[in-house]
Amino acid sequence: MTKKLIPILLLTATMLVGAFLGMMYRASNTELIELQDWSDVETIEPTKTPTPTPQYLPSRRTRVLINANPGFAGKLKKMYKSQWLYASELIARESSFNNQAINPTSGACGLAQALPCSKMKCELIDIDCQLRWIGDYVANRYGTFKEAIAWHDANNWY
Repeated sequence: MTKKLIPILLLTATMLVGAFLGMMYRASNTELIELQDWSDVETIEPTKTPTPTPQYLPSRRTRVLINANPGFAGKLKKMYKSQWLYASELIARESSFNNQAINPTSGACGLAQALPCSKMKCELIDIDCQLRWIGDYVANRYGTFKEAIAWHDANNWY
């Protein structure tokens, strides 16, 4: 029985490493999105001074993932509108935009690393279902993606 599992495990590990290396290769050959291209980004609450406020800028890693996955980024933008960059940052932190990610230690799965995986009630290949679930989860737990990122930052989750 064990001898039959070894080729399957090797094939699975090879596929995962190949997918990761491919993503890193695409990301390394992609220029970052410039901030001025993000005209519909939510701004930070204005201060009492009349100076312009900066736009939210996701981490460099998240911007690389956005550039490497324009179709997925477009889904985030369409679904979450002004919160899409915050949603991108949260999903990048959780799963690196991998809708089929499974944590080998905890069993958390999907884009948001739902734990247990069954509470998401989505197939891992169903990205739209996962995105709807993430939106509902964030709304119920944090209020907005912006507040979710603030909570993660304040609690050293990333």
